[in-house]
Amino acid sequence: MGAAGREGLTTLFGNDPMADDRVWNEPGRPRVDFYASTYGRFDTPLYREIRAEAFGEDLGANSWLTPQELAEIAGLVGLGASSRLLDVACGPGGPAIRLAHRSGCFVTGIDQDEHAIVRARACAAAEGLEGRARFEIADAGGSLPFEPKSFDALVCIDAVNHFPERAAVFEQWRRLLRPGGRLLFTDPIVVSGAVSADELFQRASIGFYLYLPPGENERLLAEAGFNLLRREDRTESVETIARRRREARDRRAEELKSIEGAATFEGQQRFLEACEALAKRRQLSRVLFLAERPAEDREPASGDVRIRLLRSDEEVRQCARMMADSEPWITLSRDYADSLAYLRDPSRERYIAVEGGRVAGFLILNMAGAIVGYIQTVCVAPEARGRGVGSALIRFAEERVFRESPNVFLCVSDFNPDARRLYERLGYRAVGELSDYVVAGHAEILMRKSIGPRAGFPARRRGTQ
Repeated sequence: MGAAGREGLTTLFGNDPMADDRVWNEPGRPRVDFYASTYGRFDTPLYREIRAEAFGEDLGANSWLTPQELAEIAGLVGLGASSRLLDVACGPGGPAIRLAHRSGCFVTGIDQDEHAIVRARACAAAEGLEGRARFEIADAGGSLPFEPKSFDALVCIDAVNHFPERAAVFEQWRRLLRPGGRLLFTDPIVVSGAVSADELFQRASIGFYLYLPPGENERLLAEAGFNLLRREDRTESVETIARRRREARDRRAEELKSIEGAATFEGQQRFLEACEALAKRRQLSRVLFLAERPAEDREPASGDVRIRLLRSDEEVRQCARMMADSEPWITLSRDYADSLAYLRDPSRERYIAVEGGRVAGFLILNMAGAIVGYIQTVCVAPEARGRGVGSALIRFAEERVFRESPNVFLCVSDFNPDARRLYERLGYRAVGELSDYVVAGHAEILMRKSIGPRAGFPARRRGTQ
């Protein structure tokens, strides 16, 4: 789990990662040497002391990962004694080795830095974990040399921002996870406030960075076929660790200058200052994402199910018949005429799922009113059930909502347990109950899926797909 956190995609500089002294983000700017001056001396007493002061203890890594966060990972991704974990951009392997120790899992770590992998292998051998922890040199942003469905969990800590093709990376991660497998990653540079070009370049002084706005990781995860389970702000760790690390290095300035050279020492200090300042002002945020490959073993729905706006009155009639002939609307006493009037209401966004040229289901979404982002209806044709159409419609709705709001809401009838189980598997949690709301004797369960609070969520330009 990589360097502050694998702070730079060195393969972009050619075969020799140290051969080009320019920042890839802005040609002509001097690039600060980070890897050779860090990984090459990683286990010296001086660098161990600095890490211990920065993190509170030496985790064997240079990311923004805290000891408390590391302790959470095994539970979040469900590691057990037989689990297979892939650590993408593992750096020197400290956190991966700890996870193997604590959970008994089998871990594979990959990183492109030879010094980091040599160190990780040595540590695994010293801990007697050669059979449970293996480390390979590989470009974590490229094509990974593993068979599909090889892993139960995948983690990538503070490194995803160094891969130029985020969508392709997510698609590859999904391919490597078994159905039901979990993904945990942190993006430490989500753009969450006004930031100048100079500030961005200083933050990227040690390598390639890909800056994304809020909601973009969520959108790309949905497109790759993941269900988002959790999104949490973890920016405080960047501010704290950057400050502590900078101060620890300042206290050893003369010794470090004699080892690294004055230019490298000063460049790394400026880099840490930029990290601290941008995190403190929340101009760049570190966000933790937990997602899951759906348990149903199928490719992302975009290849065989097309979701688009409802276009014609004939499509309205097809959807009305589908609704009137299905639960829960039979129990809720919604007949064909009621369904037809409901579907013809233009105040709501109406989408259909088309599979094999036929209407396989539909979605009605409310993006106005007191509860923005309310999925009013998801209906799937009987012949299309069990093929992931409902999940595809919900992912589509989430992608649409998360462009404008951090919360998606829906209701499920208390007599529809199958639907409730689906929503819970997709990350929804019950937040309230409306007794006798539609029909006497039954309740509607209000459920929510959230990627954060409304306060501070920057609304993006409204529109539909």
